Amino acid sequence: MGTPTTAVAALRTFLVPYPAEVRALMLAGRRRLLELLGPATDLIYDATSAVGAGFSYTGNPRDNVVNLAAYADHVTLVFPWGVKLKDPKKRLRGEGNQVRHVRLANLADLDDPVLVKLIEQAAALAPRGNAPPPRKPFIKVYAGPKRRPSLRGAQGGRQHQRRSRRSRHQSQAPERLRPLRPHVFTRTRSPAPPLQASRACE
Repeated sequence: MGTPTTAVAALRTFLVPYPAEVRALMLAGRRRLLELLGPATDLIYDATSAVGAGFSYTGNPRDNVVNLAAYADHVTLVFPWGVKLKDPKKRLRGEGNQVRHVRLANLADLDDPVLVKLIEQAAALAPRGNAPPPRKPFIKVYAGPKRRPSLRGAQGGRQHQRRSRRSRHQSQAPERLRPLRPHVFTRTRSPAPPLQASRACE
């Protein structure tokens, strides 16, 4: 099967190995960012360590304004040129020469006035072309093995269901009775009377 040609289809396909909450936040976060950024070209990445959804006003991935990155248990909002942003509330993380990021707890974080201002700053600094942004998404699949949460969101759920069915079947099976062993009676000798202490030890 080839690579999907639309941004949403590609993102859904690349996010299959991730938990449901990560998939939902990535898809809803993409829609929210488009509302904040206005018309922009989707940049969808099936990268080595994460699945990414970014945006460009020129269609060139080098002009990435801001992007979401999906990891095994969370989603991160990434500013490729975050070092240029004014961040009086110290919300940005990262110590490199260029990139800064914020870990998202939920979709409501993208309505946080502090984060909205950071996104607006990134949009104002981003390169723009004379023509409207291309509508065709930029989709890139990186070669080689990828670090993914072992299909925990898909196969893991089915394996859990199979284990649950096996456990229910075992609990419903009649208990096997162990054969009773005949009781063996043994004679016990009466204890000998205690020796009286000799007078030499008194």
